[in-house]
Amino acid sequence: MKKILFFFLFVPILANSQKNSFNLNGKADFNDSKEIFFSSVRNDTAYLEYDLPISVFNAKDTTFQIRGIVSYPIPVWFSYARFDSNLNRTLVTTSHFFFIEKGQLQIQLKDNPNENIIETEILSNTNVEYEKIEKMLSSCQKWTGITWLSQNDSLFAKRKILKQYVIENPNSYVAMWLIILDYIDNGYSKSIEEITNNFSLTLKTSKAFKALTKKMLYEKSTLLNQRFPIEIFNFKIDLTNEIKHSKYLLIDFWASYCHPCLDQIPKLKRIYEKYNQKGFGLYSISIDNKNASNRMLKIIAENEIHWKNSIDFSGINALKINVSAIPKNYLINTDGKVVAIDLTMTELENYLEKNIIE
Repeated sequence: MKKILFFFLFVPILANSQKNSFNLNGKADFNDSKEIFFSSVRNDTAYLEYDLPISVFNAKDTTFQIRGIVSYPIPVWFSYARFDSNLNRTLVTTSHFFFIEKGQLQIQLKDNPNENIIETEILSNTNVEYEKIEKMLSSCQKWTGITWLSQNDSLFAKRKILKQYVIENPNSYVAMWLIILDYIDNGYSKSIEEITNNFSLTLKTSKAFKALTKKMLYEKSTLLNQRFPIEIFNFKIDLTNEIKHSKYLLIDFWASYCHPCLDQIPKLKRIYEKYNQKGFGLYSISIDNKNASNRMLKIIAENEIHWKNSIDFSGINALKINVSAIPKNYLINTDGKVVAIDLTMTELENYLEKNIIE
């Protein structure tokens, strides 16, 4: 595996690549040797003008250099995996988000295992703007280790602040990305759509903004009483047949690496066996990547799962409706419309008990 220096992509027009190139020079301060990953935040390529694949360098090397191409600022982060013997599972430590942009960039990394974070120091115009906005939002969000979390009233307050900021700074790519990350974490809402209306026409031509508006349009069709967009999946014929032959069909997104997903399999199985003859159907969609497909099939066999299962490799199509966290489910009626979203197993059983008729 190559270390330290990575060339992310090749473009046919040299002049354009030079114009949009960035060069990130860094110093790392880690206590031991680790493989450090550099990637775009959430790693959804639909938002990226150029591919930005995950790249790796070894933390024992005190300096590193990463080169690539960007048309406009993009949020990225560093991360590494570590095994927690107490939990008996692998956990991930990340840095806070920061932005790469055209030109020469200098960054300092320092491992802080006590706080479970990689500390970063980077100075650029975009990152100065990002820090300014984060200070404005400090009272209505907190860092969870993988994202900035806002809920209920604090989420309303955060969006109110961002809306005013966008009105005053309609060309802000930082604000655009904060809205995108809000959407990824919390899903579609009218308040997010209202904020996007205030961005400039220039910014609205960016691939990231176009991807956001397209995803929101798709996700609107997964709201209550809307027809679920089965046409986005390669197995739409199977899915259509299951909907037609069920009074209610639960579309369940999962993956073999998702512990909460695996924990609910016995409960799903019990509910399926109890209500299947009464008209309840279940269709599971794995978002595992191709390398994990055998592990997924093994889990299905070991748990004697008899309902329909399909795989949407790496969640490529699921991301179109913003399925960015799992487990995720939609309860669909026989007309193909969404009647409930993100049901717990108790809520699902209560719903079926009240609404399904033999």
